Amino acid sequence: MAGTDVAVFLSEGELHAIENTCPHQGGPLGDGKVEGDNVYCPWHGFEFDLTTGEHAHMDDMCVETYPVFVEDETVYVAVE
Repeated sequence: MAGTDVAVFLSEGELHAIENTCPHQGGPLGDGKVEGDNVYCPWHGFEFDLTTGEHAHMDDMCVETYPVFVEDETVYVAVE
């Protein structure tokens, strides 16, 4: 979808694409610290799983995940 803000991460050899905006207060997840399969929002430390988009401790707070693949050395994200 045009205008979708997505963050792409390379973690442990795998690409992950998630919604770039933290649902807490809109922090840019793409600027967050990555540890394993988790990213931490740089504003308040909210932790999200890069593979599922789920928050580590709150079931009702999650971010969208998107399929990501490489073709001819170009990274593509399917946001439909």
